[in-house]
Amino acid sequence: KSVDVVKNLRTSTYEVFDDKCPHRGAKLSRGVVDVNKGCIRCPYHGMEFDLEDGTCTGFLGDYDPKKIKAKLHKHESHVFDSLVWSYLGEGDPPEFMADKLQEFVADNKEDFSSIYGQRDIDCNLFEVEENLLDHCHVSLVHSWGNPESLPTNTIKSTRGSFFFYRHGKNSLAKWLDDTGKDSVDVYNGFAEPLSTISRVGFGSNFAKSVRVHLLPLDENKTRMFWGLHRNFMKASWMDVVFRFLMERTIDED
Repeated sequence: KSVDVVKNLRTSTYEVFDDKCPHRGAKLSRGVVDVNKGCIRCPYHGMEFDLEDGTCTGFLGDYDPKKIKAKLHKHESHVFDSLVWSYLGEGDPPEFMADKLQEFVADNKEDFSSIYGQRDIDCNLFEVEENLLDHCHVSLVHSWGNPESLPTNTIKSTRGSFFFYRHGKNSLAKWLDDTGKDSVDVYNGFAEPLSTISRVGFGSNFAKSVRVHLLPLDENKTRMFWGLHRNFMKASWMDVVFRFLMERTIDED
């Protein structure tokens, strides 16, 4: 389903509605948002719709908008982890899973620097998700891994697994470790239905986490929304370096 997402500057909220004018089916995403009126104007006949309740509030012709029954089909939406979440199915929307996703905001602190990105993966949704949660491939597949030290001491729970491995010769952890511990602690977690998190800890107090939310595009293509959060090497110019490392990690997977 094609939808349009608009930020309502009057209420600082995001509105989600079908990308289709109820009058003649024109794409509203090609229309104009009037900030002062708080409405979106259809590019075909100029019908204006209120962003909050979707009712028709104006028409460029000689029609009285109060007599026009056309109304936008809006969808309930929530903002979480820098993404807009919306239910596009039939019937009443299910309760938003804020409680299950709450652990994903644990790293949103002032002492963490964050970068975000997205990537379309030519792969089935469940295969992408399984790879994100799989810890056995870490040492063998990734350039920062250590093929001579497979993950050990795995502790599994209903929400994820804890494990550690000795960092590889090309990993940042090896060069930043100030304890001589020579290992990395990792937690891979899962939140229904399509979100994962990987928390990495090393050294005296170094921490990094990667949060991923997945969107199926079709049976063989998945869109990945990712966020990387770190409490070390926080200078803004280092964002370029960590973005490169994150993209390389996705390529390796």
